[in-house]
Parts: sequence; C-alpha cells; structure tokens
Amino acid sequence: MPPYLYYTSPQSPDGVAYVGSENTIRIENNTALEMVYRIDIGDERWIYSDQDTGMYRKWDSSELESNYLDDLSRKYSVLPINKSIELNFSKIPEYSAPKEVYQTGRSLGTNKTKNKSYNLTWEFPVDSMFAYLVRLHFCEFEGDITMPRDRLLHIYIANQSAEQMADIITWSGGNGRLVYRDYVVFMWRQKLKDTASDGSSSLPPHLCRCFSLSEIKAATQNFSQTFIVGVGGFGHVYKGHVDGGVAPVAIKRLKPESSQGAREFKTEIELLSQLRHRHLVSLIGDAQGTVIHRDVKSTNILLDEKWVAKVSDFGLSKVCTTTMSKIHISTTVKGSFGYLDPEYYRRQQLTVKSDVYSFGVVLCEVLCARPAVVHAAEKRQMNLAEWTKSCHRDGELDQIIDPNMKGEIETDCLNKFVEIAMSCISDSGIERPSMDDVVRGLVFALQLHQNYGERNDDEAFASVPGCAMNESVQCISETIFSEINDPNGR
Repeated sequence: MPPYLYYTSPQSPDGVAYVGSENTIRIENNTALEMVYRIDIGDERWIYSDQDTGMYRKWDSSELESNYLDDLSRKYSVLPINKSIELNFSKIPEYSAPKEVYQTGRSLGTNKTKNKSYNLTWEFPVDSMFAYLVRLHFCEFEGDITMPRDRLLHIYIANQSAEQMADIITWSGGNGRLVYRDYVVFMWRQKLKDTASDGSSSLPPHLCRCFSLSEIKAATQNFSQTFIVGVGGFGHVYKGHVDGGVAPVAIKRLKPESSQGAREFKTEIELLSQLRHRHLVSLIGDAQGTVIHRDVKSTNILLDEKWVAKVSDFGLSKVCTTTMSKIHISTTVKGSFGYLDPEYYRRQQLTVKSDVYSFGVVLCEVLCARPAVVHAAEKRQMNLAEWTKSCHRDGELDQIIDPNMKGEIETDCLNKFVEIAMSCISDSGIERPSMDDVVRGLVFALQLHQNYGERNDDEAFASVPGCAMNESVQCISETIFSEINDPNGR
C-alpha cells in the first residue's frame, strides 16, 4: 500500500480539515486506522478485493448504501451513471479508487427548488469517542455540468458544516477530472435518555407482584436442591409453583457474595417487571421500546409444557426507546462465547442485529444437533457458527447436518431454514435480517414442511391449518425477543 494513501505526507504543508474547527490536523503514520465503511455510491455492483486498484479493498454497492439513506433522500434522489466518460487522474493517483467509483453517483438533479427543499442525507452508525477520517470521492460526469458554479454543494458531517460552496469543477479542473477531499470528525458521546419528552418514564408504570419469603420457601420446599434447574452469575434458579400449585414459576435466589450477579439480577428484575409477551418469562405490563437481550443462547430459551418458547435471563439486557432503534449502544462486551456477534465483540457496538447473530447460532445448533462450542474438537470445528459458514461456503453443509433430519424434513423447508441461519450469522450486522424477517422466514419454512406432509397424505395444495400467511406471525412467533415494539411481532 502506498505510504501516504491515508496518512499525511511530510511534503504536504497542510493537514486534513477538522470538522467543527478552523484548524487542520495531520494524520501521522503512527496512527492506527480501521476501516468502518467503504461504499461506491450509486453502483449496483459490489467491487470486490480482486477488482480494486491492487490494494484488495472491498467497496459496497448502492444496495447496501441505500440502507443508510434517510427516507426523503431515498425517495427524491436519482442514480446518474456515465460509463463512457474518459476519466482524468491528473489531480490524484490512479490507485486512489477504482474508476467505477467515479462513474456512478447519487444526485437530487439540477432542479433548484428540489435542491433547496431537500438534502442528500446518509446516517452511518459509528462508535462515539473516536476520530473518523471521511474521504469523499468526486467527479462531475454529467454533460450539463462543465463550468465553475454549475453545481455548488454544502457538505455537512455529523451535523456540522464541513464545506460551504464546494465546487467540484473548480477543485478538479473540469468535467471528467477526478478529485477527493478528506475530513476528520470526532464523534462525542451522546447521553441516551430513558425518559419521554415530558419527563416521564418511557416504560409502563406497572409494578411486579410481591411475594413473602414464606411463599417462596413453600414454592421451592425451602430452596430444596432437587428444585434447582439452573445456575448463573447471581446464584441458583429454582423451579416452583405458586397460587396453590397452579402456576409454575422460576425463582432466582441471589448469592450475597456475587457483585456482578447482583447488578444483573437487579437489571433483570427492573426489566421484566415492565414487559409482557407470550415468549418472555414471567412478565407484567407492555413492551414499548427495544430490548437487546445480549445473551441469546439455547439454554436461555425455555419450553413450557405446550412447547411454547420462553426467552429467559435478561440480566445482561439493554433497553432503549423506539426512537433509538436505528443506533447502537457502546458498551462493554458481555455474553456467551460461541454466540457473540463478532461485530459487537470487535467494536463494542451493540445493536439489535447482535441478537440476530446469536439466534442464528441457535438455529445452527438445531440444524447440526451440537453445541455452539466444542472445546475438544479440532480447531476448524470448535466454533459451530464459523464451521457451519465454512461448510456452507464449500458446499459441504450436508456433512454436518443432523443425520436424524434426513428424510424427515422437506428439502425446500430445509433449504429455507439453512438460508435463514446463514443470513443471521453474517459477519456484518447490516447484512443480517431483522427479527421480523427471521420470524416470517421460519413460518414460511414450516409451511413448506406442513404442505409437503399434506401432499404425502393426498391432500395436495391444502393450506396450512389454522394460519393464513398474513396471520402466521401471530400464530407462530417463537423467536420474538429482540425488537419488542409490538406484542404481536414486528
């Protein structure tokens, strides 16, 4: 890689523009850099590492880019393209970016009214308390933009003016001439508010039911060892019955010497006392915000006597309001090895897609009938998620699927299940589906299997009993626990 592709050259008299300040900043070669986003705006095709200018960079396509656009930008922008223009690299080295980067773009056009009414706005989630280098590549390739001031841009980064009256023709020297501009911006930490605009709590005010110690002892036969069903950082979990033995419950008993467990114990009590959902254990109230579980794993998904799934153990959970659902939470990494979202682990950036990854590992466990981690296995097979992805990529997934499933599961159903699991454990969170899509996909997979069984019973083309397609998420929604904005699913 050229030594000063991103670092400031010693021969350069000026540094990089520092957004929010009149000063510039020099990026010395002892500065560690990590790529967060690299996008070819407006290009429908990905530029893969072997198609780069010799530096093996991957450039994401407009399909991914559109996920970061706000609604108005997505609605009113167009994607101009000019693959025939002769590009001039007189201002920058040819290795700066592939030529395709400069042959596509996104624009609001030249309509002055539209340009005064709307902005092109991208919203990229990033970690706070870091400085970011933002490089913008420009090329005027539209035939009606040839002279200075034909198009002027105002560039804003992190809600701050980075450049006023930016004129690409003046910068580059003409149409078809390439140029880029660098900016450094520091992202300060924003305090996340847990209260509504009127100062009241965003969570319901309902209180959880209080039990006397004698009731708890009676339910567990004085905390009998035979009633222990689980152990956590806080202490033991006991199975019990209350209300005259009618209602089965799980009772957690805190160990006084557990400091971390005490915090998790308190978090779970505060959270569960204010949530209600058929797939969450022992809840009272409604869920109005987003719950990020942070410890989704097979041992935390319980089944009642009717095989209804109940997600449990909310000690590590984070709650954010509905308005926060598009951002991440910077937090210390916690969770269970083998289920941790690699993006969360690498960047300490927790999002709702972190739960999706963990649930994808659970789907892999179902698919392969083995735990998420097997320490005694050879290195390649130790981590189930990585092994499954490797086998899927090499076309060898059939070798690790539970042999008991062969002949029992309809092929299309199995393929759909595999597709969902693989998408859930994508390394990049933006490439993972939402939990809503996961639920719908699993419902569809179940319908494929049920329809297959009905055809075998000479009832071809019969509908799935008890559920139309648009009702299925309400009838079969066993996995709702991440973005709980609506008790009926998202």
